[in-house]
Amino acid sequence: MRRAVIYDSELRFQSLVESVRDWIWEVDAEGVYTYSNPAVKDVLGYEPEEVIGKTPFDFMPPDEARRLSGEFENILLEKRSFERLENINITKDGRSVVLETSGTPILDEQGLLIGYRGVDRDISDRKQAEEELRKSESRLKAILDNIPDMVWMKDVYGRYIAVNGPFADACGFDPASLAGKTDLDVWPGELAERYMADDREVMETGRRKSVEEPLFVKSGKELCIETIKSPIYGDSGRVVGTVGIAHDITERKALERQRDDFYAMVTHDIRSPLVAVLGYSEMLMSARAEEAGAMAKDVAPGIYRSGRKVLDMVEDFLAVSRLEHGKLAVNATMTDVPGLLSAVGSEVAQAVKDEGIEYEDSVSDNVKTVLLDRRLVERAVLNLLRNAVNYTPRGGRITLDADKVLEHGQELLVVSVTDTGRGIPAEDQGRIFEKYFRSTSSRGVKGTGLGLYIVKAVAEAHGGRVTVESEKSKGSTFKIYLPVHTEPKMPQ
Repeated sequence: MRRAVIYDSELRFQSLVESVRDWIWEVDAEGVYTYSNPAVKDVLGYEPEEVIGKTPFDFMPPDEARRLSGEFENILLEKRSFERLENINITKDGRSVVLETSGTPILDEQGLLIGYRGVDRDISDRKQAEEELRKSESRLKAILDNIPDMVWMKDVYGRYIAVNGPFADACGFDPASLAGKTDLDVWPGELAERYMADDREVMETGRRKSVEEPLFVKSGKELCIETIKSPIYGDSGRVVGTVGIAHDITERKALERQRDDFYAMVTHDIRSPLVAVLGYSEMLMSARAEEAGAMAKDVAPGIYRSGRKVLDMVEDFLAVSRLEHGKLAVNATMTDVPGLLSAVGSEVAQAVKDEGIEYEDSVSDNVKTVLLDRRLVERAVLNLLRNAVNYTPRGGRITLDADKVLEHGQELLVVSVTDTGRGIPAEDQGRIFEKYFRSTSSRGVKGTGLGLYIVKAVAEAHGGRVTVESEKSKGSTFKIYLPVHTEPKMPQ
């Protein structure tokens, strides 16, 4: 019974071996073929019986046979297995093919070598594709090295074969370490699958594809990249790989999000004061003449504040528009600084009173008149004071100070606004002067995200600067430094 089972098993094994597409063979200790499956006809064009009695070297060009004979002698001597040994063979009709050969030794009961059993796979198409890709790679290399965007190339198996400097620098890879790796070796699983699916689509359709996708860089930060993936064609016209060109759009996407938030906020912030103005106006219009006079005294402050809010936003928008078009002209005149700061303080007096905030200003005796654009500096200081009011809780304190300092031999006017408000998180302090940027500490506070951007622009237009010192939950101090008695610089 056992003998029948073994016989059936051998028959099934033989049937399997003779049906596979790879060439399976056996040779004796002298390297002479003793068995060949039918696939040899597909690989070399010979019938199995035409191969029996010959050696592998009989099917190789002379130079190739000499190259491999020494290696095969060492393999036989050491009785070791070998894998994926590439070699050139000549088919029955005279064509050259590249085979990938693997084999394992056959030992008798005493451990003596009696032959080898192995398999040959025709990899000619793959080698041709690789050769065509190498030619394409050399043509593209000069371009890759001079493109500021991130560029990479992969073969038909999704293996990286070339990347340019910006890609390697951003991702923190040594270009040589990527060679031969796939996305699965480099990126998190879900992201790798996404990249590979895009590559397969490009190769199958032969059409380029543009996508927005994430990319993790060496800092651990996730970038948003806009990638164009295209097929690479070899000389034969077949697709031999893909090339990707990616542009970092992280900042653009962040600005788009900030802009959208800004528009939504502006819509609300303009609507609210206008509704108040219209409401107060309707009250006055519907009141009897004798009542209107008394009522006007009560509602006039509300109408003024609401109208002022809209006007301030319009002024901010106009200032930003002038900045973006390089038209923020500085019309400097000798300006009474104490008078300027007093006027600005009056602008926020009612808001400070309404919010229950203590306010104090202090101007040093050595601050008199300074060459500056009163209109612009007034707006900058006003923006700082309104910012302080927005972030300072009831019972808090705001101070406005002005003094002169000597810095590197240059006399500077320093205007400081200090509050005891929420403070600014350390991670946001480097960005608060960016256009539309809203700190995480600004939740629940209305604003356009333009006030501090304008402050910085005004200071720099005068050849100065603005700084911030802040501690979360303890408050902030903003300082505007302006050169004294020097011609203001125009914005670049």
